[in-house]
Amino acid sequence: MSDKLQGLLLGYIRENNPELLQQLDEDDALHAWVLEKIHDVELVLQHSKPGRIPDGEFLDLMTASLKPSRFHYMRDLLEDQFPEEFDQLLASGTLRFEIIQLIGLCGHLFEEMPLRADMEENVQLDYAVKNVVFQHLLSIPADGL
Repeated sequence: MSDKLQGLLLGYIRENNPELLQQLDEDDALHAWVLEKIHDVELVLQHSKPGRIPDGEFLDLMTASLKPSRFHYMRDLLEDQFPEEFDQLLASGTLRFEIIQLIGLCGHLFEEMPLRADMEENVQLDYAVKNVVFQHLLSIPADGL
Protein backbone atom coordinates (compact mmCIF):
# COMPACT_ATOMS: atom_id res chain seq x y z
CA MET A 1 0.00 0.00 0.00
CA SER A 2 2.72 2.46 0.94
CA ASP A 3 4.59 1.91 -2.35
CA LYS A 4 1.41 2.60 -4.30
CA LEU A 5 0.75 5.79 -2.31
CA GLN A 6 4.35 6.90 -2.79
CA GLY A 7 3.95 6.42 -6.53
CA LEU A 8 0.69 8.38 -6.57
CA LEU A 9 2.16 11.24 -4.56
CA LEU A 10 5.35 11.41 -6.62
CA GLY A 11 3.30 11.38 -9.82
CA TYR A 12 1.14 14.19 -8.50
CA ILE A 13 4.01 16.47 -7.51
CA ARG A 14 5.90 15.66 -10.72
CA GLU A 15 2.92 16.95 -12.71
CA ASN A 16 1.62 19.73 -10.47
CA ASN A 17 4.51 20.88 -8.27
CA PRO A 18 7.79 20.21 -10.09
CA GLU A 19 9.39 23.13 -8.26
CA LEU A 20 8.75 21.31 -4.97
CA LEU A 21 10.07 18.07 -6.42
CA GLN A 22 13.24 19.83 -7.55
CA GLN A 23 13.75 21.52 -4.17
CA LEU A 24 13.18 18.32 -2.19
CA ASP A 25 15.53 16.46 -4.52
CA GLU A 26 18.23 19.14 -4.17
CA ASP A 27 17.86 19.03 -0.38
CA ASP A 28 17.97 15.21 -0.43
CA ALA A 29 14.67 15.29 1.45
CA LEU A 30 12.27 13.78 -1.08
CA HIS A 31 12.00 10.31 0.41
CA ALA A 32 11.53 11.62 3.96
CA TRP A 33 8.93 14.16 2.81
CA VAL A 34 6.90 11.52 0.96
CA LEU A 35 6.98 9.14 3.92
CA GLU A 36 5.97 11.96 6.28
CA LYS A 37 3.00 12.91 4.10
CA ILE A 38 1.81 9.31 3.97
CA HIS A 39 2.30 8.85 7.72
CA ASP A 40 0.42 12.06 8.55
CA VAL A 41 -2.57 11.07 6.43
CA GLU A 42 -2.59 7.54 7.81
CA LEU A 43 -2.72 8.95 11.34
CA VAL A 44 -5.59 11.27 10.53
CA LEU A 45 -7.60 8.59 8.75
CA GLN A 46 -6.87 6.01 11.42
CA HIS A 47 -8.72 8.11 13.95
CA SER A 48 -11.55 9.28 11.74
CA LYS A 49 -12.66 6.55 9.36
CA PRO A 50 -13.15 2.85 9.78
CA GLY A 51 -12.44 0.45 6.93
CA ARG A 52 -10.53 0.72 3.67
CA ILE A 53 -9.75 4.20 2.32
CA PRO A 54 -9.68 4.71 -1.47
CA ASP A 55 -6.32 5.77 -2.92
CA GLY A 56 -7.88 8.91 -4.34
CA GLU A 57 -8.92 10.06 -0.88
CA PHE A 58 -5.39 9.47 0.41
CA LEU A 59 -3.98 11.47 -2.48
CA ASP A 60 -6.43 14.33 -1.93
CA LEU A 61 -5.46 14.54 1.74
CA MET A 62 -1.72 14.30 1.02
CA THR A 63 -1.85 17.05 -1.59
CA ALA A 64 -4.35 19.46 -0.01
CA SER A 65 -1.59 21.87 1.03
CA LEU A 66 -0.13 21.83 -2.49
CA LYS A 67 -3.25 23.15 -4.19
CA PRO A 68 -3.72 25.14 -6.28
CA SER A 69 -0.60 24.48 -8.30
CA ARG A 70 1.80 27.40 -8.65
CA PHE A 71 3.30 25.60 -11.63
CA HIS A 72 -0.02 25.46 -13.50
CA TYR A 73 -0.82 29.05 -12.53
CA MET A 74 2.53 30.25 -13.88
CA ARG A 75 2.30 28.12 -17.00
CA ASP A 76 -1.21 29.40 -17.77
CA LEU A 77 -0.23 33.01 -17.12
CA LEU A 78 2.83 32.70 -19.33
CA GLU A 79 0.83 31.05 -22.11
CA ASP A 80 -2.00 33.62 -21.94
CA GLN A 81 0.00 36.81 -21.40
CA PHE A 82 3.26 36.00 -23.21
CA PRO A 83 2.22 33.56 -25.96
CA GLU A 84 5.21 34.20 -28.25
CA GLU A 85 7.73 33.66 -25.47
CA PHE A 86 5.76 30.66 -24.22
CA ASP A 87 5.95 29.03 -27.66
CA GLN A 88 9.68 29.80 -27.93
CA LEU A 89 10.42 28.32 -24.51
CA LEU A 90 8.31 25.27 -25.34
CA ALA A 91 10.11 24.79 -28.66
CA SER A 92 13.53 25.20 -27.04
CA GLY A 93 12.72 22.65 -24.33
CA THR A 94 13.32 25.14 -21.52
CA LEU A 95 9.71 25.90 -20.60
CA ARG A 96 9.59 23.72 -17.48
CA PHE A 97 12.94 25.06 -16.27
CA GLU A 98 11.92 28.69 -16.81
CA ILE A 99 8.56 28.19 -15.08
CA ILE A 100 10.35 26.74 -12.06
CA GLN A 101 12.73 29.72 -12.12
CA LEU A 102 9.79 32.12 -12.25
CA ILE A 103 8.05 30.40 -9.33
CA GLY A 104 11.20 30.94 -7.30
CA LEU A 105 11.40 34.59 -8.33
CA CYS A 106 7.75 35.08 -7.35
CA GLY A 107 7.98 33.17 -4.07
CA HIS A 108 7.60 36.32 -1.99
CA LEU A 109 4.50 37.30 -3.99
CA PHE A 110 2.92 33.89 -3.41
CA GLU A 111 3.62 34.28 0.30
CA GLU A 112 2.04 37.75 0.41
CA MET A 113 -0.91 36.84 -1.84
CA PRO A 114 -1.40 33.07 -1.76
CA LEU A 115 -3.15 31.27 -4.57
CA ARG A 116 -6.51 30.00 -3.43
CA ALA A 117 -8.68 27.41 -5.12
CA ASP A 118 -11.85 29.30 -4.14
CA MET A 119 -10.65 32.49 -5.80
CA GLU A 120 -10.85 32.49 -9.57
CA GLU A 121 -8.68 35.56 -10.06
CA ASN A 122 -6.38 37.72 -7.98
CA VAL A 123 -5.74 40.85 -10.01
CA GLN A 124 -3.02 42.15 -7.69
CA LEU A 125 -1.12 38.88 -7.79
CA ASP A 126 -1.52 38.58 -11.56
CA TYR A 127 -0.19 42.10 -12.09
CA ALA A 128 2.78 41.58 -9.79
CA VAL A 129 3.64 38.19 -11.30
CA LYS A 130 3.32 39.52 -14.86
CA ASN A 131 5.83 42.24 -13.99
CA VAL A 132 8.31 39.66 -12.66
CA VAL A 133 7.77 37.46 -15.72
CA PHE A 134 8.30 40.42 -18.06
CA GLN A 135 11.54 41.39 -16.31
CA HIS A 136 12.75 37.78 -16.31
CA LEU A 137 12.00 37.31 -19.99
CA LEU A 138 14.03 40.43 -20.76
CA SER A 139 16.99 38.89 -18.94
CA ILE A 140 16.99 35.73 -21.05
CA PRO A 141 19.41 36.00 -24.00
CA ALA A 142 17.66 36.14 -27.38
CA ASP A 143 19.11 32.75 -28.35
CA GLY A 144 17.66 31.29 -25.11
CA LEU A 145 14.16 32.05 -26.29
